[in-house]
Amino acid sequence: MHGRAHLYVVTAALAHALVARPALAQPRPSDTVRLIVTRDARSATCPDAARVRALLAARLDRDAIALDAPRLAALSFSHAASRFEALLRITGPRARVTSRRLRSSAADCARLGDAAVLVLALAIDPLRALRRPAAVATPVAAPPVTTVTPVIAQPETPVPPVAALPETPVAPVAPPPVAPPAVVAPAPRASTAWQLGALATVGYGVAPGLFAEVLRPGLALRVAMLRGRLMVPVTLDLDGPARVDDPRGDGAAWAVPLGVGVGVCPRFGARVVTYVCATLAAGVVVAWGSGYVNDRSDVALAASAGARAGVEVPLAARWRLVASVDVRAMLVRPALAVGSASETLWEAPPVAAALAVGVAWQNL
Repeated sequence: MHGRAHLYVVTAALAHALVARPALAQPRPSDTVRLIVTRDARSATCPDAARVRALLAARLDRDAIALDAPRLAALSFSHAASRFEALLRITGPRARVTSRRLRSSAADCARLGDAAVLVLALAIDPLRALRRPAAVATPVAAPPVTTVTPVIAQPETPVPPVAALPETPVAPVAPPPVAPPAVVAPAPRASTAWQLGALATVGYGVAPGLFAEVLRPGLALRVAMLRGRLMVPVTLDLDGPARVDDPRGDGAAWAVPLGVGVGVCPRFGARVVTYVCATLAAGVVVAWGSGYVNDRSDVALAASAGARAGVEVPLAARWRLVASVDVRAMLVRPALAVGSASETLWEAPPVAAALAVGVAWQNL
């Protein structure tokens, strides 16, 4: 009986160890996250959700992804301005958000992916994350099966029967839970944004000026469509009237230019944005005489092509400080004749320029 009692104790201890081991392997809820990984079209070399999960498991020596985890980890990869960028946002159970942005100028995204996984591992389990990560497991082909011919040996002497041990019930061992694969959100599509701006301008060359008959103040209203790195602005120029005196002393002329322009502008930068544009503009210069024997009015056409350079500096969430410089070649040069002799009083120079400064509101 003593030997049987010893056997019962060993069997019960083994059963208890098999049942308790899966429970010890369970991670705490605070040590798991829900994972979403996104990549844009130029970040194909960055790790996807399955790769991020494997690298994270190798560094933490366990699977830390669970659909019922209280925290959400959103990892997005993008490529712009000749560099890769990773943005990690971790949302806690009380809507607390922490974020970390990483950048890399390497030719591929491998090092940036490892760095992003390390930051995520530190947020989940700092003590395990600082250890040297284990190698990521790769599938190994099973060895070939070898057929063995059984050899039946004839017993030389009869073997006495052995009494069977009584069966001891063993509780079934529950398999360890396996988290379902992380849901990978589709890569975000480029959205269209709109920008509306009001700018104070100082112009030269399209019409007579108010300051020394050269510089002319005005107002510009600009509506721009933004998609990705491209901007298409449409500008309406409304300038104040300016006077030019007749050098013969007979009278003077008042002139008001009205114009509309369009541009195509690639943009550079993330926070402070710079841009260059190719522009086309057309309009009219309305003029009327003052002090002549027979005052006349005149309407002259104007058309130009040129370039614009500008900058945008953020002021608030949707407000920008904008400034730009335009240089244009006059394709159609307006000329004004408002006196009784129908002689040309003023003609536009071959080149026009304008400086604009103002604010703009953007919906995205």
